[in-house]
Amino acid sequence: MRTLASQTKRKGKRMTEKAWGQKLWDYRKGLGMSRKKFAESLGINEGTLRSYETQQRKPGFDRYNQINSIIESHQEEEGDDYMNELLATKNKLIDSLEREKELMSKLLAANSSTSTELNEYGQTNPDICFDFDIKLDWKSVGDIKVRYHYNAHHITTMAKKLNYSVDEMKDLLMVDQLVDYKSHNIHKLRNESQRDRMLNIVKSYIKSFSSVRLTTNSIVAEIPVDYNAKDGTTYHAIVEYRVNWIKGTGVAKIRWSQA
Repeated sequence: MRTLASQTKRKGKRMTEKAWGQKLWDYRKGLGMSRKKFAESLGINEGTLRSYETQQRKPGFDRYNQINSIIESHQEEEGDDYMNELLATKNKLIDSLEREKELMSKLLAANSSTSTELNEYGQTNPDICFDFDIKLDWKSVGDIKVRYHYNAHHITTMAKKLNYSVDEMKDLLMVDQLVDYKSHNIHKLRNESQRDRMLNIVKSYIKSFSSVRLTTNSIVAEIPVDYNAKDGTTYHAIVEYRVNWIKGTGVAKIRWSQA
């Protein structure tokens, strides 16, 4: 009996066992069925299903075709509903971005007297950029770990803007440390309400994209963010986040506007 690996290789699809196991797991979770109940519906035992989902065991060709045909049939039946869901999610994100941008429009206008350089996309060039690594826990929405990379120029620029020393700013950014975002030192630059607002915004974005993460590998979002200087002055900014959750990388582009 031909295995799934040999069959997919023969067809040139290059679909990995892990990809199919994840697909099977996602399908079952989408039905809201327990592993035991789903296994019974397929005519296999729970242990066998677990081994398929966790890639500990490969299904034979016939078994693979049986299960895969069920998944693909279900996806075809729900195709229209799924596309509507994608479009609805996209519209919600767009609406959210527009609301957030509107909140900052007056603050950004405060800098209108300053000469502004536009990049090739018609945007103002960022004042500060930080590259970072990111790990998302899709099972627990809002659980994010980040690690900011060291960049002498931008750390120095950020420190000067907020009246901190370079060493203090490195500590606030927790440079080269993979840290739970909810407890990250960066929130020391915000008061409690500013911190809670930021965490809620991030959580809402991750929750929205969790439903469509299988169809895209990245997000781009512009979020209004507050930073408090050492002397208590609040600086407002629009931060453009670009995140690729497949690679686990991202960049934050900060554009300042002082109230």
